[in-house]
Amino acid sequence: MTYRDLLVLNIDRIDCLRSLFSKLGISLDEEAKADLIEIIEREGYRVVDCHVADEEIEQTEPDEEIESIGNYDDAMKEIGTLEEYKGIPEELPVKKETNKPKKLLLNQYSLNLVTFARSDENLSHLDGIHVINEYTEATDGYILVRLTNPNLDPNEFPETPGYGFEEKINYILPKDDLKNVKPVKKSSYSILSHVCLSHENGMVLLSTTDLSSMQTVKVRPTDAQYPETENVIDNSIEDPNDKSWIKFSLDAHLLKKLCDYVSKTSKNLAPITFWVKDGESALQFKFRISETAQEGRGIIMPCRP
Repeated sequence: MTYRDLLVLNIDRIDCLRSLFSKLGISLDEEAKADLIEIIEREGYRVVDCHVADEEIEQTEPDEEIESIGNYDDAMKEIGTLEEYKGIPEELPVKKETNKPKKLLLNQYSLNLVTFARSDENLSHLDGIHVINEYTEATDGYILVRLTNPNLDPNEFPETPGYGFEEKINYILPKDDLKNVKPVKKSSYSILSHVCLSHENGMVLLSTTDLSSMQTVKVRPTDAQYPETENVIDNSIEDPNDKSWIKFSLDAHLLKKLCDYVSKTSKNLAPITFWVKDGESALQFKFRISETAQEGRGIIMPCRP
């Protein structure tokens, strides 16, 4: 009797698969058996128990020689399934993740970059923060500050009005409109301290929530081209083999204390000149009080790891 004479009973038992192939004289190692079972189950089939007639099966040559996994498909046709047979593909289809439109999260640090924006009606493209997918930035033409966007999944934020962004984000959000955006300052859920950006009818929607209510500010982006800041950001500073840069770190509080002092000595330009030999030495500085012609000098110690 060959495998074509086997009778199939509707019994949901996976072990019968191993028994069946043993009776058919098919030699499978454990890995091959596991692979076949996984394929069948992932395709939505259930393997059924298989029995033979009362007489004992004699080990005879099968009608078709079965040597490799390529013949399992034929065997499954004879076994049958609880669903209409669809065949076992040579390769399982892989579910491709579609690029669903996503919203964007910013936090208070991102919004505070508006400090570096320029308030000038003739330079409206600088009067706000520039937001793209990877980072947010602001400049007044003299200082540029860029901050990477928070690394959080916007899908974890509560549902907000508006739609996700299907294409690359590139918006200038005016300074005055951002004054009305108030992220939650204290929450047991850190994601609630963020602002969720979406869009609708040409407007950018900035939504915040404390879970009890949702506040949404609609902002019309500035219709202008932001400066090509990539032209002034030099990524060679990240190259450890580039020895043309001298790297040093300063405590922002110490630097602020110095800058606050010098800025009060002049209503106009208040320059401070710095010198540094290497990243380990003290930073030397010099300034001048123009009103009294006094000269100031000093040092700031670098931050050490």
